[in-house]
Amino acid sequence: MKNSAIRHLAVSRLTTKLAAAFFESTVQIWNLSTLEKLAEFETALSFGGCRLALDPSGELCAAASWVGGKRGGVGCYEAKSGRLIWHRPDLKQTQRLRFSTDGKSAWCVPDAGPAKRLDSVNGRTLDTLTSLTDVYESPYSANLFLENRKRNYQLGRNSDIRIPRLKFAVLDASFSRDSLAISEVAALCVVWRAPRGPNAGDIAPV
Repeated sequence: MKNSAIRHLAVSRLTTKLAAAFFESTVQIWNLSTLEKLAEFETALSFGGCRLALDPSGELCAAASWVGGKRGGVGCYEAKSGRLIWHRPDLKQTQRLRFSTDGKSAWCVPDAGPAKRLDSVNGRTLDTLTSLTDVYESPYSANLFLENRKRNYQLGRNSDIRIPRLKFAVLDASFSRDSLAISEVAALCVVWRAPRGPNAGDIAPV
């Protein structure tokens, strides 16, 4: 994509749809199988962070801005038409936006203040978590990998399982059925596996 104007990408986990956005505001929906552009519309998107997301079905597109207000905040749109479904102008400084693995909610993580889990249907706040930089969900279980702002990482909100922070930030994290892979700054990848047997449920480095 040499000289492309595209600055943001987000994929649908269960379909071949992709959201591609310009520097700010304009979002396109593409079918990766046919290379067909399905829609193009304006959103609340502003540059910076990870502020663009597609739900697993590819039917919903969410976008966020650093600022709040009428033209900012967080908005959810119908991917095939760009129709605004809901808008949260009160949400500011969003750095991470991602749909849950079941598509029923979306995690909105700001630069400061609590992370919020928003209802995909109406945008209402369903849950809040404090002191987080990002939230990663497992598609195979109810496990959450929580990237705390300053402390060690955590598996699950009420879990005693802590994962040592080796660097200052996570680049990405991904669950398999029994493992969690974490990529940190400086290309360091740490894999944590849930052992079988009497200690099942613990997490150990591999």
